[in-house]
Amino acid sequence: MRSDKKYFSPSGKHYLRFQPDGNFLVATAGNQYLWGIDRLTSNYGRSYDVLLGGGNIVIKDNRRFTVWQALDRVVDPSARPVLTPEGVLQLVSAAGAITWASDGKLGATTAPANGANQNGAASVPAQTAQDPFVVSQSPAGVVLARSDRKYLSPSGRHYLRFQPDGNFLVATTGNQYLWGIDRLTSNYGRSASATLGGGNIVIRDARNLVIWQALDRVADPSARPVLTPEGVLQLVTPTGSVTWASDGKLAAAAPAVAPANAANPNASANVPAGTLPFATKLPMAAGTSLKRGFKYSSPSGQHQLFFADDGNVVLTGDNGSYMWGFDQVAKDLRRIDRVELRTDGSFAAYDAKGAAVWTAPVKRRDPSAQLTVSFDGALRLVTPGGEVLWASDNNLSETINVFTKPNATTCQPEPGWATCIVLADPKITIQAVALASQSAIFAVANIYTELTKRFKPEYPRNKFDGYKIYLTNGQPWSALAKLEPVGSMWPNQTGPQSGDVLRGGASTNYLWIDEQMICKRGVKTRTDAGAKDDSLRTFDQVVHEFGHAIDMRYNLRSRLPRVYSNNPGFVEMFPQSIQSWFGTPRKAETGAPIALMNEIFNSQVSFSCEGYRP
Repeated sequence: MRSDKKYFSPSGKHYLRFQPDGNFLVATAGNQYLWGIDRLTSNYGRSYDVLLGGGNIVIKDNRRFTVWQALDRVVDPSARPVLTPEGVLQLVSAAGAITWASDGKLGATTAPANGANQNGAASVPAQTAQDPFVVSQSPAGVVLARSDRKYLSPSGRHYLRFQPDGNFLVATTGNQYLWGIDRLTSNYGRSASATLGGGNIVIRDARNLVIWQALDRVADPSARPVLTPEGVLQLVTPTGSVTWASDGKLAAAAPAVAPANAANPNASANVPAGTLPFATKLPMAAGTSLKRGFKYSSPSGQHQLFFADDGNVVLTGDNGSYMWGFDQVAKDLRRIDRVELRTDGSFAAYDAKGAAVWTAPVKRRDPSAQLTVSFDGALRLVTPGGEVLWASDNNLSETINVFTKPNATTCQPEPGWATCIVLADPKITIQAVALASQSAIFAVANIYTELTKRFKPEYPRNKFDGYKIYLTNGQPWSALAKLEPVGSMWPNQTGPQSGDVLRGGASTNYLWIDEQMICKRGVKTRTDAGAKDDSLRTFDQVVHEFGHAIDMRYNLRSRLPRVYSNNPGFVEMFPQSIQSWFGTPRKAETGAPIALMNEIFNSQVSFSCEGYRP
C-alpha cells in the first residue's frame, strides 16, 4: 500500500518507496531520485498495490488492473527484488541471474556485434553539418534511443530530442519547449525507440508496439524530417510538399468546410461529427467540441483535461498524474476524431465518418448542461442548477453549496477560542479560533448538519447532542499546545508525533480539525515539520474525523474487524468509507463496507468547494 515508509537497501545508501502519490521509486538516502515508474507510465497516479514476488514486480490499481510491471512474461519465478549498492533495482534468480533491472543491464547481456543498443536501435553517429537527421540511407531511416542528446537544426536555433523520460520534443537552443508528443499521447513514458524515415515518424515501446506516429498512413515514403527556422518539425518530400507538420500547417491543406446546417445551430442531433466549434475553456458549453492537443485547465486550476493525438481524453492533476481517461471506458481510441458536447446535451466521441465510438451514459439530456471538472478532479456534466447528469467517478449525488449561513445559534466561546455556534439538530457545538474564516465555519456546520440528517432511525441524531468541534487554522503546535482541549491530544511539541504533523484528531466527546485541510493543496505546518504534504483536499478531514466520532458514539468498534476482513487498519478504513460515501474523495467500494454505509445513511450528497473564501 502507498505510504511514507522507506525500505532501505542492506548498505543503507538507497531506499525503495511506494509513495502516497502512487510513484514506485528508488532514491539515495539523501533523497536523490534515481529511478521510478513515473518515467515509465503516465498512469502511476492510479497505483494502489505493489506485488513483489513470483519473479516479477507488478503495480496494480484499486480495481486490480495492472498499471505497470517489470516483465510482461516472467523469466524465472524464483527471482526476487534486490537493491544493489549502486541503487539499481533488480530481479535476481536463485541461480544469480538478473532477469530484470531498472537500468536495463541484465546479467546475461552481451554487447551486440553490430553496435546496436539494448532497444535494438542502431547507434547514432555524430551529427553532420549537412543534415543532422539523415544518418542512414536505409528505407527504414534512422532509429533513435532515449538519451540526453540534442539533434540541432541546420540553423542551430532549435533541436530535436528523444528524452530519457520518453518524450520526443522540439525546443529552442535556449531550452524553451515548442512541441512534444507529451501533448499528443498520455503513453509517452512507455516510448523506447523513435524511427525517422520512410515518410513517417514512429515512436514505439519496448515491445515494438506503436505509441505515436505522425501519420496513420504514409503519404509519400520519400518524405524526410526537417526542422524549420521557426522550430516546426515537418515531413517534407523531395519536391517540397509538406506531408505532416507539428503545427498542423500543410502545403496542400484544404480550407475549412462550413457546417451545412449552420443556419440552425440548435439542430445538433443531426450535425455530422466535426462541424462544432472548439471550446476554449472549461466549463465547456453545449454545441462545442474539444480541440486536439489543447490542455483545458479546470475552474480550480488544479487539473487539466487533454485530448491526445492517440484519441484518448485524459484528466490529470496539476502535477501531471493520471486521474481518468477514455482508455477506461472506450475501445478503439485511435478511431476517435472528435469529442463533442452537442446542443441536445449528449457528450460523445466520434470517428471521422461521424459514427459514435463512445457515448457518456447520461442520466438525461439537458441542453443547458456544461462539461466541467470538479475541485476534487472528476469530469462532470452538470446543469446550471447543480444536477450531475454524468460523472467520470460515477458520483451523481446531489452537490450542495456549504458556504451559506447554517441553522445555528451563537454561544459563549471557551477560553482561547474566538467563535462559538451550536447547531439546531443535533446540538453540536463548533468552536473556532480567530484565524478561522467564516467560510470554513459555515462549511463545517453545514456538512455536519447534512451528514447527521442522513442518519437512519437506527442511528438517532441526538447521540451527537453535546458533541464539540474545534477548528483551528494553521497555528504552529507550539501555540496550539497551550489551547485546550487541542493541546492535550498530542504529547510532543515537535517531530512526527506533534500536532504540526498529526494535524487533527477525534475522541468520544470532541474532535479537532484544521482549515489548512479545507479546499486546499498541502498542509504548511506538516511540510515545515519535515513531512512534506502537497495533497489536494476538499473536505476530507472534516468528514474523516467525524467518521471516527460515529464509530465511537455508536459503539461500532467491535464490528469493524469483520466488516474490513480483519485488516489491521480497520479503524482508519471506516472513516475512509464515510469519506467515499460523501465524495471526499469517492473511491470504489463493495461488499460489507458499502453495506454498512447503507445501514447508517439513507442517502448520499457531495460538497462543493466553489464559493470558499479563506
